[in-house]
Amino acid sequence: MFAFRYNILSLMLKSFQLRKYIILLFYYLVILSCTNRETPVEKSVKQNHPGNGTGKLIPINFYDRKYEDVDFNAHDIITADGWKIEYLVKDDTTRYDDIYIKWSKGRTEGVYCGGKMLEFRRHFIPRFKGENKTHLFFTHACATSCTALLTLSKSDKPVERTFVKVTGFDINLGQVLQIGDYDNMLERFNFALIDLSRGIEKGFYFKNKCFSTDDTGCIDSVQFNGNSVEVFATLTDRKDEQRSVQEVYTVKLEK
Repeated sequence: MFAFRYNILSLMLKSFQLRKYIILLFYYLVILSCTNRETPVEKSVKQNHPGNGTGKLIPINFYDRKYEDVDFNAHDIITADGWKIEYLVKDDTTRYDDIYIKWSKGRTEGVYCGGKMLEFRRHFIPRFKGENKTHLFFTHACATSCTALLTLSKSDKPVERTFVKVTGFDINLGQVLQIGDYDNMLERFNFALIDLSRGIEKGFYFKNKCFSTDDTGCIDSVQFNGNSVEVFATLTDRKDEQRSVQEVYTVKLEK
């Protein structure tokens, strides 16, 4: 019986680790493709072959069949607060690989690069979900059953930030709850709560264990209350792994 339980735990740990590596690989490709695009040889080829494009950001030609279904997530809009959101591609050899999101208002603008995102399924493209006074919010996939949240700030110097393994968020409050590192999930079910509007981040963990391999962990629901967040979970009793227990954790935020 002990050997059987040990094998199950080992398989779950491997599943956690594999999912972690998949997510890390995805974001490695996104970052690498946007920061290390052109070698000296490629630059020379581009200069001698003008047909490769101007290298400028241009609107997506949705009549091009290679962009089929991209418009399901990529909608250019002007938000209620007056922010213009544009989905673009670069007029070069990356036009079918990378997608860019430009957000602007008046003289303030920022550009987010989604490297290689056009090579994945369309639900990996960030989709606008809403805004508050300080940020624009987008959701997208980050693995088979993983949800990510992209936030773009409205500050004078716009900043982008991506949260993976998100189990809940509140746009009006600017708060995000995400699962922590997978490495010790079987021993410590840990989370991070981020308040973007106030610049507060708090980590916490439950007393009992979570043996779920789903990306939402063992979370039943999340309640955002402004100055506190309640997280409800169904976990495995740390002292008796045959028994399930309900646990509630309340995270208090500084005013």
